Amino acid sequence: MNKVSLSPCNRNCKLTRYDNICAGCGRTIDEIVEWGNANAARQIEIAALASGRFTSRFED
Repeated sequence: MNKVSLSPCNRNCKLTRYDNICAGCGRTIDEIVEWGNANAARQIEIAALASGRFTSRFED
């Protein structure tokens, strides 16, 4: 499989102190490092996990 063309990165990188998750995209530091070498299936999985984390931060 090819790679996903769009990274979840929005160039607003800031890792939170308490969980090392990027406040800009929702990825963990390990996922950020892994992204460039991940296949398309894994990139889709990372993007979905990151989106879920990012969204849950703003829910009541």
